[in-house]
Amino acid sequence: MTCRDSSMNEAPVVTVPELDMPTKRCAECGQSKPLDSFYLNRHAPDGKTRCCKDCSRRLARQWQEANPGRVRENVRRWRAANPERVREVRQRYLTLHRQEVRARNAAWQAAHPEETRERGRRSYRAHPERQRAASRKWQADHPERAREYKRRWVAKRRAARDGQ
Repeated sequence: MTCRDSSMNEAPVVTVPELDMPTKRCAECGQSKPLDSFYLNRHAPDGKTRCCKDCSRRLARQWQEANPGRVRENVRRWRAANPERVREVRQRYLTLHRQEVRARNAAWQAAHPEETRERGRRSYRAHPERQRAASRKWQADHPERAREYKRRWVAKRRAARDGQ
């Protein structure tokens, strides 16, 4: 039986006299628990779910393990419908785990140098204006190093031209 079965009547809310706290019996595990141990359900007469939070989580986990394809499809649909929220969550994760992400990316790039170079080439071809702007900014921020790079580049070009 799951929490979603509506064939059973809702368990009555009972007040424990010594605690003066309203409780409810979980339809899944049978334990009487305080009302804050149940999720809200505005369609139920008492405003709470039939199963306690622990049982609801366990049942949800079991369903997810039994239906991985449907879980994947639900996640895909949600992501497609909520791109701003996905972006927010991803940005927050990257902010909170910056060092871990950088280490993981560096390890992947070290293990896959060809793919890394190809991604860089594709990005460069796809966004030439962004690449030029970044290059100009770097040159403005590092004028001495930029002059040195240009001097070496010119010398290399001259050597190649004179050698032919």
